[in-house]
Amino acid sequence: MEGVFRDDVRGFGSKAAEVSGRNVQVRFTLISEVDATGSLSRRVTIGMVPDDVLLEIFGFYVKEAYGFLQTMNLKGVEVWCTLTHVCRRWRSVVLSSPLRLNLRLVCTSKTCSREMLYVWPTLPIVIEEWSHDDTQLLSEKKNDNIISALEHRNRICQISLGNLGPSQLDAFTESMQDPFPMLTHLELWSKFEPATAIPDSFLGGSSPLLQSLRFWNIPFPALTNLLLSTNHLVYLRLRQIPHSGYISPGSMVACLSSLTGLETLDLSFLSPRSHPGPSARHPSSFPRVDLPALTELYFHGVSEYIEEFVARINAPLLSHVRIAFFNQLVFDVSQLSRFIGGVDIFKAPCQSQVHFDDGFTFVKLSPFEDTVDRPRTLVFYIKCTPSEWQLSSLAQVCCSSLSSLQRSLESLDIAHFYTSPGHWHDDMENTQWLELLQPFIAVKGLYLFGELALPVAQALQELAGERATEVLPALQGIYIQSHHAPGAVREALEPFIAARQFSGYPVVVHHTERMPEYDGWYW
Repeated sequence: MEGVFRDDVRGFGSKAAEVSGRNVQVRFTLISEVDATGSLSRRVTIGMVPDDVLLEIFGFYVKEAYGFLQTMNLKGVEVWCTLTHVCRRWRSVVLSSPLRLNLRLVCTSKTCSREMLYVWPTLPIVIEEWSHDDTQLLSEKKNDNIISALEHRNRICQISLGNLGPSQLDAFTESMQDPFPMLTHLELWSKFEPATAIPDSFLGGSSPLLQSLRFWNIPFPALTNLLLSTNHLVYLRLRQIPHSGYISPGSMVACLSSLTGLETLDLSFLSPRSHPGPSARHPSSFPRVDLPALTELYFHGVSEYIEEFVARINAPLLSHVRIAFFNQLVFDVSQLSRFIGGVDIFKAPCQSQVHFDDGFTFVKLSPFEDTVDRPRTLVFYIKCTPSEWQLSSLAQVCCSSLSSLQRSLESLDIAHFYTSPGHWHDDMENTQWLELLQPFIAVKGLYLFGELALPVAQALQELAGERATEVLPALQGIYIQSHHAPGAVREALEPFIAARQFSGYPVVVHHTERMPEYDGWYW
């Protein structure tokens, strides 16, 4: 096969050989046999390949080229256009199979939409404009290119507009007041404040084929009404919701009740002002809504909001949870603890990591054995800066949220990732560290990294006599990876090691070269 197609297919032959259709395999076999018959041998060119085989080859090319370009953050939606410029036959094969090849036309601010859409056949349209440079706002002419493309609303399947200024957002949403019956993906991102609220008539109040919706800093008071029509929604991301676009937990759950196919939900509020008022009902009395397909949940806001939200939902397939809190004096997340306790994957033995970083701290849980492709983690972030606030806030969250998972946590890492030296304050009380360690009753291995090894070791000195097993009762080994006063760390641990030996629950100290795994993903 490679000998037949090496020169003329120019790379397509290896992909063609992978086609699994029986008829196609027979044709390839016959071609190979002809080439091997000596006097009957003849060279077979790409022009002799049947149309259906050619289409299979094109399918491989479009799929792989699109995937490759996407990984490089380049636009690959129109790679099929290259094929149409080779010859008339290839153009005919490509344009006669728009669904098979997933043909799309891309309109951007640089596209003269009226001319481009006149030249090409009537294909679905993707509108995309994305810039991360705040200084490069679109000119009026470039705005017109996008607005003229929006006029073809019956053909538009995807809209992705980022870094919009107030006037641009107003102009674009004004052109989107009627229904877009083919729209499946919508993304709007405004990095400027204040953003103008999207009117109630946006998309005609309905978008039945929508599968993915992403808003960033976009106030849309009537969003819940729109979501009631999006029965096919799979991905919902509402990031940096301004206070003017606040949606209560009850209203959010009500509009999600019909989204039985929703797999990813991301709610991120811009400020702690987005706070639910006191409820006259106990959370246990809220009617619950089933989200049977939900596997990923992201939240950034105040603890009271997520408490009321999770008290209203069931998500049996949930496997990936990231919760970020604004800094607050009191964290009571008992409802969240019950909700997470019902997730099956976190009932298996888990490893836990406590990390301190510039501007936030977090605790991460993940199963020891994870053979699936999708992420399986639980992370709690707290947005605060001084190290003493980080320690006390994280201790509150751990004590409140991990109570239902205590028996699953068998390993614990404690590390810091400050970028500036001297960020960590050494004047924290030992009781604060012991409070943080309190929920980890099943931990067998404690890993201490960097300069945090010494303050933790000093805190464990408090556990003498009858208090020896008061904290970390199942502990068997302490693993130290620290070049920061290693002798002082071991000396500080000696009273704790002696107390555990005397109590009949010995602990062995080890040196480890293992580096902590860093999870710096944050909003």
